[in-house]
Order: sequence, then structure tokens, then C-alpha cells
Amino acid sequence: NGRVVASHEPNALREPASTLKTLTASVASRTLDMGSTLDTQVFLLPKTGGEPERASSANTRKLVLRGNGDMLLGVGENDWNHVNGRAGLTTLARRTANALKLENIRTVSLAVDDSLFGAKRAPDLIYETDVERRFYAQTSSLAIDDARQRDLSVQGVDADAMTDFPLSDPHPALSVGRVFAKLLSKQGIVISNYSNKTASDEKNSGSDSSADDSSENNKDSENENKSAQSENLVIPVSETKSLISSNSRLIAQVSSAPLNEIMAYTLRISDNTLAEEFGRLTALATHKSNSPEGAVQAVKEGLRKLNIDIRGLHMSDCSGLSPRSRLRATTLAQVQVLNIKADSGGAAAAEGLSLPGLVGTARKRLADEYSAGMLRVKTGSLSEVTSMVGNVSRKSGGVLTFAVVANQPADIWGAFVAINKFMAELPKL
Repeated sequence: NGRVVASHEPNALREPASTLKTLTASVASRTLDMGSTLDTQVFLLPKTGGEPERASSANTRKLVLRGNGDMLLGVGENDWNHVNGRAGLTTLARRTANALKLENIRTVSLAVDDSLFGAKRAPDLIYETDVERRFYAQTSSLAIDDARQRDLSVQGVDADAMTDFPLSDPHPALSVGRVFAKLLSKQGIVISNYSNKTASDEKNSGSDSSADDSSENNKDSENENKSAQSENLVIPVSETKSLISSNSRLIAQVSSAPLNEIMAYTLRISDNTLAEEFGRLTALATHKSNSPEGAVQAVKEGLRKLNIDIRGLHMSDCSGLSPRSRLRATTLAQVQVLNIKADSGGAAAAEGLSLPGLVGTARKRLADEYSAGMLRVKTGSLSEVTSMVGNVSRKSGGVLTFAVVANQPADIWGAFVAINKFMAELPKL
């Protein structure tokens, strides 16, 4: 019923780290249709004047690959066993090629419409914490594997597991376009987006190379040109203006996992990239500014409408990765209370939490086997922050919620262990 049974400095303003994600999740789960998907689409642009109704294979038609927010695209076929990779680019390429061949279209040019999130893709302070850019990739309307620079097939990593933190791709939409173009080529569609320059031409562009230098550079031109085919694949990407006209025709698409599954994935592995995207999607749905600032505004306004006490709340972002966010433990706890209420609309935010001892970032946080399966939590961790929020099923019946936020503890490992022990005792109350 929301009654506070114990507290210590509940209204002190502290940095929450990733427990801030629970605020974003709570509002997003009540704003967005959590059963909907994020579709990645291929549009065939209208023919230019004078083209026949059915183009010959000699004619080049224009395709646009449009993203609607799926940053968990896979390279292979649709993967129904994972959230990451549920929509596969190989499936999309095959569907696209089949549609084109039905119209006798064999040659296309390709562009990528990455305009969903406008010009500003990252919170102002986020890279102060993530200097190497391993924990956040800029929000994009489409990306492969959360814009992580890794090869899942080579590494043999479970697509939904977060066992490593590779560098983020600085150009995720462009990377998707290049991969998709190559997959279309494998389906027998000729892609016209190749530059006439070789790799050595690109390297020496703008320089004063002599004829001898040029000859030397081209000694292995045959092998070099083979590799240059991928390097010289020029894919236009529009980040601020939609490339889809009113008479463009949708010819193929693939769909992400439902948003409730993506939210669970986000919370359980504490994915900053997707948390920021949920904020951005919430901003779009509530007609706020299409920016990180608009996302923060949308979340804060949503919390007010839910009657959450947000006095003192400052959000530098929607994920908790950026420095200088501040809130009270009271705010975190109230969000948890609201999420577990029947018919409150927060099921996705409540059910998506990590289970200590079982799954997610809290998998190794179970201090007592007695409490296994009784806790759903969200962890938080920065260099000088350790935090935890969640809901607890009591052995004697009933549910309670809790929030613990420790900033600059003298012994951060000791605080980490103490939080584990504290929450393990809660089911016994």
C-alpha cells in the first residue's frame, strides 16, 4: 500500500547510476504500446518520368532502407529464440529481392533513412563517463547488435547475453546499409552504389602522388580491387530528413521483438543505449522535443502524471550513465510501488527486472539461496556509486519494495556486499 516501514536519509539527493533506468521504464511502459514492434522497412521509390510500368533489368531503381528504432537487428535470418536479432537482415534481403524480381528489377541504388531521431543522438554528458564508448552507442533508427563492434558468430556468444563490452559503432545506420547491400547482392540484386575509385585512389585522394607512386600502389591492384568493393560501397544516410515520399511503396519488412521483451532485455543487462532509446521513443509519443532533452522532459512529466514525488530530481539522461543525475531514494521506491500495483500499466517495467542468482546484472548478487526467485531488482554501478532497487515477494505473504543508493562510500566493495546481504533478508520479513 506504499507505507514506509523503514528508512535512512530517504530524501537525500544522490547519484542513482543505472537505477535511474527504472524511472524511464516506468513511464515508457505506460506511454508506448508494449505489444508493438519496431519495424525495419524497405521502400521502392517511384519511377522517374518516362519509365515503363515494369522496369527492365537494365534500369536502376531506388530503394530506401528505413529504420523505426530497431537497434537489435541481426545479420542472419529472423531469430525467434532471441530478442537481439529477432529481426534478421538476411530475411529482409531475401524478401526484398523476391519482391524486386517479381517486377523484373535487378539493379538498384540504396539509401538509408535514419531520420527518426533527428540530429542530436547523445546526451551532452554521457561520454564523460563512457570515454572509450563501450557502454553507450548513439541512438539510431536502426543498428546491428545494439551497435556493438563484435561478431557473434565468430565469438560464439549468446545473442542475448552481455558478457563483453566491445567498442560501439560510431555509424550504426551506415553499417546496416552496407551489410544489407551485400546481402541483397547475394540474392542476385545488383547494387549500383559503388564508387569508381579504388582503395588506393581513396587513400591518395587530394595528395600529390607521382606516376611512379601510382604504379607502385597498383602492383597488387587485382587483389586490392576485390577488397575495395566493400570499402567503396557508398551508401547515403539521411539523419534529419525522411527519404520516403507519399507514393513510395513498402515492399519488405522485418519486425523486432515486442517492446515488452526489449524492455526486459534492457533492464536485465542494464543496456544504456536502449534505455536512452526508450526515452526518445517516449518523447516522440508525447510530442516532446526530438532530442535527449525532450526524452528527459517526457520521463519527468510522465512521473508527475503518475503522482510520483520528483522533488529534487535531476536527470542528465534516461539511463543513469551520464554524470550529475540526482534523485531521492523515495522517488525510486515510489516507482517500484506503482509498478507492482494491479492494472497500473507498469507490468513490463516490473517484470523486466533482473533476478538475483538467476538472470541479468544481479545474477551473481544473491547472498542467500533462501531468497532465490523472491527478488526482482535493478542494479546500479558507477565508479563511486552502488545502488539497488526492486520488489520482493515475502515468504509470509505480501510484497514490499526497496531502494538503496550509496554514493562515495569509504569501501565501495563493502557497500556492494552489504546491499546484497540486505536484500537477501527482505523475503524473510
